[in-house]
Amino acid sequence: MKNLRRHPVDLLCLLLLLLLFALSALLIAVLGSSAYRRILDRADRTQDSRLVCAYLTQKTRQLNRSGSLSIETREGVPVLSLSEYVNGVKYDTLLYCMDGELRELLYAGDGDAVSLSAGTGIMPLTSLSFTILGQSDADTQDSSSAQNGASGSSGASTQHSHSASGSGQYGILLVQAVTRYGDTETFALSYLRGTSRENAVSEEGGTP
Repeated sequence: MKNLRRHPVDLLCLLLLLLLFALSALLIAVLGSSAYRRILDRADRTQDSRLVCAYLTQKTRQLNRSGSLSIETREGVPVLSLSEYVNGVKYDTLLYCMDGELRELLYAGDGDAVSLSAGTGIMPLTSLSFTILGQSDADTQDSSSAQNGASGSSGASTQHSHSASGSGQYGILLVQAVTRYGDTETFALSYLRGTSRENAVSEEGGTP
């Protein structure tokens, strides 16, 4: 009789142990999935920051010696204009942020009638702004970058090409981008100034 009474109790304990094991396994799976999503999100955020920097760096370094770089405002949107001459024909590449995307628009000749909506989407981006630094501003940027690197402060990333410093042949473009995750990235790019007077463009739009 005692064995008969103990059998349901043993069965109940076994069921409780199995239930506890199942709940533990489920909890571990949920926690692991959450940690994995956080890792992926962090990787995506880092990748977005690197991609926009790498893309703009590549475009500015493609300027040939007869090329020029300028900042414009078209349709209320800040635009980075890269101009170069190929076989006597002027080609303009516009880089800008529109409708949550980094876009590129290439055209030849007069582009006054070209709409920014015709640009090709490159990657998701919230906003993008540009500033061409003067020599004194560039020196300040160098000092600020050095201080930030020494103190190890966190925040907007600052990347700088030192080949632009102290050389009138190169200009410095300061870019501020806000990624789709809301992270603000600030970085400086060097670019080759135009050697011909009519193609060399300053921040105000005149010749330096």
